[in-house]
Amino acid sequence: MRRGQRTSRRYRGSRSGGMGFLIPLLLVLCAVAAGTLYFINDNMTFTKDGAFFSPKKNDDVHEEVNANLIIETDAPTDEGPEIAPPSVQEVGNPSQDDTHTRSYFVSIGNVKSPELFDAALAEMPENINTVVLEVKAEDGTLAFSSDSAIAKNAAVAGDDTCIVSAIEKSRSKGCKVALYMSCFKDNEAARKNQEYSARTANKIIWLDGNNVRWLSAYSESAREYLISATEKLASFSPDEIILSNISFPAVGKTEILSYDSSLGSKRDMLKSFMEGVVTAAGEIPVSAVYENYNSARIGESGQNAEDFAVFDKIYINSAADRYTLGFEDAKTLFKDTGCMLIPIAQHSEEAEFMIKK
Repeated sequence: MRRGQRTSRRYRGSRSGGMGFLIPLLLVLCAVAAGTLYFINDNMTFTKDGAFFSPKKNDDVHEEVNANLIIETDAPTDEGPEIAPPSVQEVGNPSQDDTHTRSYFVSIGNVKSPELFDAALAEMPENINTVVLEVKAEDGTLAFSSDSAIAKNAAVAGDDTCIVSAIEKSRSKGCKVALYMSCFKDNEAARKNQEYSARTANKIIWLDGNNVRWLSAYSESAREYLISATEKLASFSPDEIILSNISFPAVGKTEILSYDSSLGSKRDMLKSFMEGVVTAAGEIPVSAVYENYNSARIGESGQNAEDFAVFDKIYINSAADRYTLGFEDAKTLFKDTGCMLIPIAQHSEEAEFMIKK
């Protein structure tokens, strides 16, 4: 048999004819690109007005400047003394002639988030002159740091930078700032510090009608915790401190609660506390929310309208509900106290108000 002749076949694309044409073409294109870049670089001028090709001899010439422009102001004249620009603090201060309270409540979740706080300010009505920052919520959460053992046990402390930032942003809008704090209605502090909470005779921690725990105004440690928190708020130099829930629990099975009445009446305990927080705030005005319980609940609360006259302003919900009276009823309660009453509502057309949604 004859052995088959071995053949070798090359792939069609392996022929060198195509490559021999492409390489010179690429070299020509590279040379053209290099020449173009050289021309642009050699003929381009950068000025304050933009980038230009170098003009011909008979064209106007733009002044060449460095990339980092320094634009000098006109030299001072002798027309008068130089006036320094106002500081941010001065710009932010509202008019001293505006004595009416038109405030806007911002919840603690928005206060503790820069992004959410910016959004809240953007939604704020234009006629507002006071931003109310919730810095201690009814669940016990704080928007500021605290060295208190009660706060540490409950792990509720926040960061001071939250309040500082919110205050600066509010004042840059031309608004005053009020710091808002829930007092004895404090779920987490009561849960983690039960010996200072509202409890039954068997020392069982108590829950109100909304399943929230309360600190007891009969507890000296609880009162001191809240007084020290007020002192801390005053250190931020707000225009006002507003305290809510200066009360004993009044909603729920309050008949099973037990207090050491040998220390005094409920009214005595609250009155002593109110004097303590006003003293702790120093020069900062302290206002309060009067819960305005109806006749079936006022005795349980320990509140008395006459005692609230120690505060700068009194905030009261406009509408009545199952357990509280309306704003018009409060006017009768406070008519002989000389207190300034401010309604709280979701929206208002009154001369003074707090918008709280």
